[in-house]
Amino acid sequence: MVFDKAIRHLGSTIGMRPLTFFIASAVLFFISISYLLLLPPKIHLGFDSGYTTTDAPSIRELQTQIEYFGNKLDDNLIKGKPWYMALFAEPREQTKGSMTDFKEFNEFERFYKGDEVIRSRLSALYFMAFINSSQAANDMKNFEEKVSEWVADHNANGTKLTTITQHSARGMQLEITRGVKFVVAKLLGGIVLTTLFTLASFTALNKIRGRSNRRVAPLALASGVVPLMSVVNALAACSFFGMHINTITVTSPALAFAIGIDGVLMFYNAWISVDMHNNVKDHMAEVRLFSVNYYCFQHLAPPMIFFFPAVMVWCSPVSSHRPLVQEVQKLPESPEKKKMDMFFGRYAHFLSNSTWPKIFITSLLCLCLVLTTYLGFAEVKANIDYRDFLPADSPSNRGVRFMNDIVWPEFFNIIFFIEKPPHFDDPSSYQQFRKMISEIESLPGNIKNSGMMWINDYERHTGMIGNETVLNMTQFEDFITHHVYKAWNSGVRYRLDGNHSVITSMLYFGAFEGARSMMDKAVLLSHCRQIVAKYPEFDTVPFDTEVGMVDVILQIPYVTFCIPLLVITIYSVVSLVLIGNLAVSLVAIVSTASIYLETYCISSLMGMVLNPFSTAFLLIVAASASTHGSHICYTFQKEKMLHLFLSDGEHLMLRIYPCSFSMESKRDRFSFRLPHDGKDKTLDEMLFWE
Repeated sequence: MVFDKAIRHLGSTIGMRPLTFFIASAVLFFISISYLLLLPPKIHLGFDSGYTTTDAPSIRELQTQIEYFGNKLDDNLIKGKPWYMALFAEPREQTKGSMTDFKEFNEFERFYKGDEVIRSRLSALYFMAFINSSQAANDMKNFEEKVSEWVADHNANGTKLTTITQHSARGMQLEITRGVKFVVAKLLGGIVLTTLFTLASFTALNKIRGRSNRRVAPLALASGVVPLMSVVNALAACSFFGMHINTITVTSPALAFAIGIDGVLMFYNAWISVDMHNNVKDHMAEVRLFSVNYYCFQHLAPPMIFFFPAVMVWCSPVSSHRPLVQEVQKLPESPEKKKMDMFFGRYAHFLSNSTWPKIFITSLLCLCLVLTTYLGFAEVKANIDYRDFLPADSPSNRGVRFMNDIVWPEFFNIIFFIEKPPHFDDPSSYQQFRKMISEIESLPGNIKNSGMMWINDYERHTGMIGNETVLNMTQFEDFITHHVYKAWNSGVRYRLDGNHSVITSMLYFGAFEGARSMMDKAVLLSHCRQIVAKYPEFDTVPFDTEVGMVDVILQIPYVTFCIPLLVITIYSVVSLVLIGNLAVSLVAIVSTASIYLETYCISSLMGMVLNPFSTAFLLIVAASASTHGSHICYTFQKEKMLHLFLSDGEHLMLRIYPCSFSMESKRDRFSFRLPHDGKDKTLDEMLFWE
């Protein structure tokens, strides 16, 4: 093998100087903690940025709307971020009450003066602003807090006839943060369970290997410290390079434990199974060679390279964990062991001597893999429902339901920023512009005659019939300053050139219905992008407040394909270089690809919906899938060399048990990670099929 000499030398060095490497790992860990305390990484728990590629259309779309509504002070552009809030009122007496009744209506009107009633069973007030300064941001924050207090007082009053629901970006972010904390608490529970399972696994491995080790408890505790140190070191590195922590970062401890504990189990299994050497130096060299060649991904972290081997040398020394020969001879063979040996012996004989059954089983397995892959890819869906990120008792769930189930299906607005308006006195340019608007209005779900732009009111103001080949702009100044139409000053940018008005930029508001999910919005915005791309001369930018999330949805399927493909490719190269056996390497590579592919496809068949969290766990599956094939290939290739005089059944038992412990520990690590009531069961299904 290519790096055998270097790997053996590393193992020998660690075996000779365990204290040195233990201290080095501890120093690195405390340096990382100190750095995080002094310069903690930035925390960004929103979904508006950081989840798409640098060329995503939403980046320019968000920037365009910010620059359009920003104010200029001293020639410096003060960019404004959109802010929104909605209040929904519904009668408490659902069967008889109505928001158009006098009492209910007046109660809502007194809560906030206005009469924006849009339906009998629900009234809504929408607030929109563009924050252009820190003072405005503080004002909006204080306003939301005050409204939240008023809503709570109103709903707590039993004499009120209406129930009011507040829906705002700040409220959603606070509730998502609370949901993330809930997930973190669940993950901590999974970590505790994993530590207990690791202790049981170490004890079982000792029993299977015929070893005696009374220090297995501190060894299990040290195994839990390994992924913790890896996470802290990684966070410190992210902070050093200026990277921020986002919502998906909560899955990093799960990934660290998935890889770290897995590597610890197999490393310890190699340590107590390799008994060809009597000194720590040679023993560690042999174990390090086996572990790195087959589990290179798990053993790249500094705690796994230096910390755990040092602890293992102390807790499980070579001189004490190997039983004496005369003691082994005195031990009677239990009936359970006889039955187990008989079962594994027959199973091993079947695997070794039954050619046609193996061909049949392999063919059936391949057929199932192909069938599930074909059917699963057709069922892949991507969508984001904010209710999946909120705790079950979150008051924001009601506001999200109003928006998703009532407002969007009836009225969904897309703003088109036209950065280079047509020359309205040029028939060719103006007709091309009208053609673009006509294509937008012909999209499925467009609400006829509901599109808004200043041209419609200008034609009404000047008495035009609406089918002119050019637009006479001589009366534009009179129109834009008229008290009825002056609101269009925020929807059109212009300059006066003598008696001629030049439009420099403008807005068009498209109205649609039938958008019942974020994916529906993504499809609609994609169609809008395709249409405006056909007319580059107008430099039109479609926009919705959630265009960033739309691009996340559209790019998630590519992420779940490209990143796992990169991981599998790297693993393939490393396996071919380090394992040194072409057949074993190919089996490990095919196993890795199959595990991820079938987890992906079968989960899709069972209702998996791709969102940032399910995608994160899919990537964890991709990162940990390589371990399964490596485990099997490692044990099957090395057991014969290490234990030449065992029966086939005993060999099979020694191969299966370590792998099963490692695979089962993965489910324990994720068994506490559901965000709330378990409604999204697809993560459990992914782990089951993995």
